[in-house]
Amino acid sequence: MKKKLITLLLTVILVCFALVGCIDFDSDNGGIEIVDQFRAYTEKQGSLGYIVYVDGTLKNTSKKKYTYVSISFSVYDDYDNNVGTATDAMNYLAAGATWSYHAQTFEWYKKEPARVELIDITYM
Repeated sequence: MKKKLITLLLTVILVCFALVGCIDFDSDNGGIEIVDQFRAYTEKQGSLGYIVYVDGTLKNTSKKKYTYVSISFSVYDDYDNNVGTATDAMNYLAAGATWSYHAQTFEWYKKEPARVELIDITYM
């Protein structure tokens, strides 16, 4: 009886070690990292008004590929009112790859917006 108990206990211990060995404790839970400071600028589109552009670079710091990545910026006027959003998205970003995004607004502003602020990076 005692021998069976010791055998059972050793089996349980070995199974536990085997399971722990299958778990990657060093797994990269990374994600997306901003590589450089983004650059925001406006462009006057004749009588239509201004469009806002935001350029920068993101890097996939994980060990997995992402099938969708997007970045969004809030656009503010001189009175700090949120007047719109500049966005860009891509459908595939490999592990370790970088992406040079070019976010833009899809509306025109009669008055040149004052600033932008990063609001979201989505990846899956």
